[in-house]
Amino acid sequence: MKREPMLRRREECLDDVPFHFKEALCIHEAFRKMGYPSEEIFIGFAGSNSNKGILVQVILKSEGKQFACDVLVVKGVPTDKLVETWKRSAHLWNTSSDSQKMKLWNTSIVRKDSVGFVASLVLKGFAPKRKNLS
Repeated sequence: MKREPMLRRREECLDDVPFHFKEALCIHEAFRKMGYPSEEIFIGFAGSNSNKGILVQVILKSEGKQFACDVLVVKGVPTDKLVETWKRSAHLWNTSSDSQKMKLWNTSIVRKDSVGFVASLVLKGFAPKRKNLS
């Protein structure tokens, strides 16, 4: 019996990350660009998998305050599956080239509205070290 050669599986990349998790990665990056350390930036999954769904947020806890960015509400997906998807997405970000990260960053919603994003943070009483997100 002749064996067929195995097809090589393509490695995952940032293009494989679901859209809303791409935006969550970019919100995390926006906080980093403003000078906040990773230890002060969290991903949050609030609510239950009921009719209202699970709210996914990127949360900055710094300067004695908290700032939460709502990313999406997911219905019908268990929280553990969302956490798994986030961990995979973060791993792909951390192992991607700078050019791949920059490509994603430049097309993100948070980058396109960086002035509004920084202003909303300042209005909440935060004092970012850097306010230019370019």
